Amino acid sequence: MNLWVLGSGSSGNAVLIQTERSRILIDAGFAPRVLKQRLAVAGVPPESIEAVIVTLRAILTPRKSSVVIGDFHLETVPVSHDANEPIAVIVTSIAEGTRAGIVYDLGHVTEGVSRALDKLDILVLEANHDEGMLRTGPYPPSLQRRISGNFGHLSNRAAGRTASQSIHSGLNNIVLAHLSEKCNDPRTALDTVGEALRKVRFKGRLTASSQDRVVGPFCVGAGSPGSDAPMQLALGI
Repeated sequence: MNLWVLGSGSSGNAVLIQTERSRILIDAGFAPRVLKQRLAVAGVPPESIEAVIVTLRAILTPRKSSVVIGDFHLETVPVSHDANEPIAVIVTSIAEGTRAGIVYDLGHVTEGVSRALDKLDILVLEANHDEGMLRTGPYPPSLQRRISGNFGHLSNRAAGRTASQSIHSGLNNIVLAHLSEKCNDPRTALDTVGEALRKVRFKGRLTASSQDRVVGPFCVGAGSPGSDAPMQLALGI
């Protein structure tokens, strides 16, 4: 199973997941022309996409549920965000057994979300803002409170805690998503989350996604860099 982040940030998100049999998109938050261009980077014609799962207006029921599409078993998990029926998505390749978690647009990690992130091969996780940059940034206090509240967005520090709690030997890639253009930057996000991951001796790759370019492919379940290798940090691939 391969995963591409076609773009992720305040202006839109799109994640492509594919196996030899199937291709799906988790969100399609860009203009059709832009989305077509970014799919072309991954070598994927738009007409080959079997389904689009929208995380802020659930196609499935907003309660925890599951469905099979092609080679994928998809499980949706409700998340805490002030939008219409927000969900996280756990994607499992039926043929390979590999698992990907896509989790963004949430203010805090509930017990249900935490359980869903167990035994993943790749985790795409929101690291929306740096708390200091949010306090000193351009947003009014009311919007700052919304962003930092339980129904807003995960900070870098919260992303670090969540990622650390999800670590196991099979988790080889963590991709930071939905970075704020005004209250975060890729290097700050990588440094903050990376510090938390070093404490739990994460040996995989930590990558910051981008709003404006494609990041990937990530070969899900392709093996870690090695038990003695240091954690790898990347602004993009």
